[in-house]
Amino acid sequence: MSDTRNRYRAVALCLVLTALAFASSGCALLLHKDTDPKPMVGHERIRLAEDIRLARDSWPEAGWWLRFEDTQLSDLVVKALLDSPGMDVARARTEAAKAKIGAAVSNAGPLVGAMGMINRMRVSDAGFLGIYAEDIPLLGIHGPWYTTATVGLTGSWNLDIWGKDRAMIRATVGEANAQAAEQAQAELVLAGGVARLYFDIQALHSLLDLLEQIRAVEAEMTAASQERVKRGLEPRSTYEQARLRQLDLEEQVSNAQNDLRAFHEALRAIVGQPDLPPLERAGLPATQGRMPQTLGYELLARRPDLQAARWYVQASLDAVDAVKAAFYPSFNLLGFYGFDSMDATWLFNRGAQQIMFTPMVTLPIFDSGRLNAALREARTSSDMLIALYNEAVLNAVRDVALAGIRMQKIEAGLAIQEERLHSAAYLFESVNAYKKRGLADAVEAMAARLPLLAEQVRALELRRLHLMADIDLIQALGGGYRQEPPAPEK
Repeated sequence: MSDTRNRYRAVALCLVLTALAFASSGCALLLHKDTDPKPMVGHERIRLAEDIRLARDSWPEAGWWLRFEDTQLSDLVVKALLDSPGMDVARARTEAAKAKIGAAVSNAGPLVGAMGMINRMRVSDAGFLGIYAEDIPLLGIHGPWYTTATVGLTGSWNLDIWGKDRAMIRATVGEANAQAAEQAQAELVLAGGVARLYFDIQALHSLLDLLEQIRAVEAEMTAASQERVKRGLEPRSTYEQARLRQLDLEEQVSNAQNDLRAFHEALRAIVGQPDLPPLERAGLPATQGRMPQTLGYELLARRPDLQAARWYVQASLDAVDAVKAAFYPSFNLLGFYGFDSMDATWLFNRGAQQIMFTPMVTLPIFDSGRLNAALREARTSSDMLIALYNEAVLNAVRDVALAGIRMQKIEAGLAIQEERLHSAAYLFESVNAYKKRGLADAVEAMAARLPLLAEQVRALELRRLHLMADIDLIQALGGGYRQEPPAPEK
């Protein structure tokens, strides 16, 4: 019997030493089948086209809407960032991601708990403990019924030798940073939406003023045409043409008024203010498109959507590391200190004291391909996120280029429009001068005013489009956001 026990002990010792040898050498009995991650877009591909000739000044600043010097707009943006339901959702997602960091850190630490158990049982006569089914008081056996009890402290700790838990913590931190960047992106989009609606409303107010002036002129011309028809000086068709122009103008005024109501409702919803008062009238501010000297690495740091995509990539790479660590041996420490007794009345006697310390090593040998399947899933998910990141970077460069080209086009149109306004004003003044000399009648003077008003409407629309393009360019450049992206994987 002693020789048999010694052989068993020798075999057990050999198994333990073998496991420790594998563990200390960092070997895995299961070989993981992994591939290299997809490459990411290099900084050299993040550049502006040479034919975009906007002023090369600097990047937008935080609080970019302040550049328009409109306190009403600034108040609306601040209210939206504080009260918008969309921002509440973004902030909740960020807080949830931060909470996951605490959960990941907690999972990596030691656990200590208290336990207590009481059990009423009858011992089987034919079982392994059959002797305790007897009632032998001299031996301290009072079977077959027993009331067993256990109470004490338990502890466990998974030693993170291969970095699995650390990789999971880094992955949750990466996801939290991505959510914070997405919150910044939501703020940027919200501020841009508020600014667009605000300037659309102001532009509609100015448009209605011009349409009212045109309507007054058309009404006078229609009345004059009607009087001429009565006198037989003009055919009725001339009056009907004037009437059609007047009705078309009425339709434009009605459409502008309905658009004004719709924009105000949209602004009320996006700001999160059910009782948003009517806005005070303000003109459209003058603005000029400005580009940074270069894009490159700065675009990655200044675009919150690119930061979010990059952090998601980093989190996915850390998740791959965590899956790889599962191929290696895991070390756990288990412990118990307390009291255990087959008779509850003896539970707290000195002889019932129990202390247990159990170091444990586990090593996967055969798992039907589960670990490699998990690794392939993690790697393909990471490669997909890298592909999405590369696409987002190239799209960001395209957004900046298109916004710059659109701004450049509108600025060229504004320069031409200034000339058109100058010509229309000269024509109107000339006809008025002829009228004062008696060389032109009132109808001709009114007709000469219409092209000037039409050019003013066109100029107003170009100024509105110029503001929209400026906001697009600000958003494409990140709107003043700046955070360092995570360091690339070595």
